Amino acid sequence: MVDAASGELIAYVDLLGMASLVAFSSDGSQYAVARAGEAMIIFDSATGRQIAQYAYPPGNVTGAFDMTDMTISPSGWAAVFREKDSPTVSIWYGDTSSMARTLEASFDIGQPPAVGRYPTRIALSADGRSVYVSDQATGTVRVLAFDHENRLSVVTTIAVGDSADDVVVASTASGERLYVSDSAAGVVAVIDASTNTVIGSISVGGPAHRIVSAPDGRYVYVLVGGSTIVAIDTENSTEVGRYNVGSTNRDIAVSPDGSHVYISDQGNSHSVETATIRAGSADAGAAQSA
Repeated sequence: MVDAASGELIAYVDLLGMASLVAFSSDGSQYAVARAGEAMIIFDSATGRQIAQYAYPPGNVTGAFDMTDMTISPSGWAAVFREKDSPTVSIWYGDTSSMARTLEASFDIGQPPAVGRYPTRIALSADGRSVYVSDQATGTVRVLAFDHENRLSVVTTIAVGDSADDVVVASTASGERLYVSDSAAGVVAVIDASTNTVIGSISVGGPAHRIVSAPDGRYVYVLVGGSTIVAIDTENSTEVGRYNVGSTNRDIAVSPDGSHVYISDQGNSHSVETATIRAGSADAGAAQSA
């Protein structure tokens, strides 16, 4: 564990296995860890106490059933899983107050995808009633929603472009919007969540991989080509700044107060003020190690 304010290492959490994914709630109070090939574990951030643990299916062979993404929001949590050599994609959904897993769902993507081309990222609407899963191979976002019997199922599939690497939900003045990164086309697609239609796209000048939303939804930040963070104003869906952060970065996250973006590379992590990104500075020297 690293203190976000000081960048100091403050604690270790023994997972008794290899961690493949970590996700924090928007307020930072809880986090979830995927123990590769085995289980999803949820912790209280303040105490480090384990709140819940959900094992993968009995008899699972490591790598045959594994999590590709998870998210925690005020309205709920969700995780997406792929199954090796299978067209089935599974969803776990749970309640945020107790962190209990309340239901499971699955859908068929037609045929087993190529290695590394599984539906990979997941996002939740603000009310937790819609789940969005990006599919890199087909360039689509599947929308799952609850029916009158509280069952979760696919209600529509939105064609985005050449690929759909990541998806986030941003609450804007015009309503909820989905921002979907398309690395193949070098753009970010904008979807109106009320109609599930693409209403625009923003060129970011390179492969758009990971994307995160500020807690208030005013800006989204896109990791482009592993070396640049691009800031997009959701009020008008336009780029307002970009910042060079090096060349080997894999993922990004934003602080609960929206003041910093955290970037991870192959062996280190860095932070940069979001105001600096929006100002359009190209000087990577201001990034702070964490």
